[in-house]
Amino acid sequence: MKQMMVFVAVLTAVLAVATTTWAAGPMQEATQDRSTSGPFVFQAEVLEVGNGWLEVKTLAVEPGSDLRANRRLLIFETADTKFLMAGEAASNADVKVGEMVGIAGTIDDMAYQANSISVIP
Repeated sequence: MKQMMVFVAVLTAVLAVATTTWAAGPMQEATQDRSTSGPFVFQAEVLEVGNGWLEVKTLAVEPGSDLRANRRLLIFETADTKFLMAGEAASNADVKVGEMVGIAGTIDDMAYQANSISVIP
């Protein structure tokens, strides 16, 4: 039952982000191409924390990247995702809503996968 509730919560979050992205689609620049793979690095505010994912709002993005500030993104964790807090190892459970984080990872066909997530004091 608990797994089903988590699944429904994740599905709801994914659909909410997808619906928002789809609705805003015509307003985005035509040069933005999410079908390619590549690395990303940005700072963000944590909006929601789930089991295996974070929803964030981008604040500072790496120049030249395909990302822009003030975008809501769903970031997926992998078994290899490293969490850091004050230079020490941490976990997803240590990340709280409202905190600032630095995230580095890769994007592959609109799936943002984090390699590292660092809580910024």
